[in-house]
Amino acid sequence: MRDLSLQYLPEPWWGNNGTHDLESVVINYNPAGLSGNYWGVLANQHYNHSRTLFGFMDYSSFVNNEVLTASNRFPGKYTFHYSNRARRIFDSLSRIGVPLLGSRLENHLSIELAPWYTPQSNLIFPYLRINIPNIYANCILFAANQSIRIVNPVLNNKVIIRASRDSVLNLLRYIGPSVILSGIYDKTTPSGNGRWFKFTLNTIPNIEFVCIWGPKTRNDFPPSADLDIIMNAL
Repeated sequence: MRDLSLQYLPEPWWGNNGTHDLESVVINYNPAGLSGNYWGVLANQHYNHSRTLFGFMDYSSFVNNEVLTASNRFPGKYTFHYSNRARRIFDSLSRIGVPLLGSRLENHLSIELAPWYTPQSNLIFPYLRINIPNIYANCILFAANQSIRIVNPVLNNKVIIRASRDSVLNLLRYIGPSVILSGIYDKTTPSGNGRWFKFTLNTIPNIEFVCIWGPKTRNDFPPSADLDIIMNAL
């Protein structure tokens, strides 16, 4: 399948822009595939239109408008980042009794390892290998620094990674042998439908990273009961 990613607006992050209370930070693979109208890859997202950011001066201003107005231009993106990321986390925290100062998309931050659209998520790995210094600084370290701002006690100083343990270990190998994992915690929920892998990096010692995935989750989190178990464990 031909990769058309360069013809579409890159999306390095969505959600919180630093001016609202932050409740969760999640690292994703990349925005989505390009087949059909998957999660709002619309005609107006083509570079002929989006290269001017629809009149906004910078990406931050554009995304902030999308988030605060329920995404007038990219409705599928608002739906994905709110329904499949922010709301899943917020609902789980609420079910286990964690108070939140905000539960809207502006209270969540999604960060993409690769900002480009690809037909399949595994196609980002050549990009990761070539650009790992920038990805470490602008995705991993950026996520860690933002997680310090999280106001709820469960996720403060924690970065969720919506990817499997093996995928993340493969990514960390690209960074180099100087990165050492510690505090490793690898568990499966009793149902077998949810897994989480928690670790810290010697280069960012005060932040915990938590991979969350499951055998049937595809690009979502595990079922609610399993997600609640994971959040309780954190």
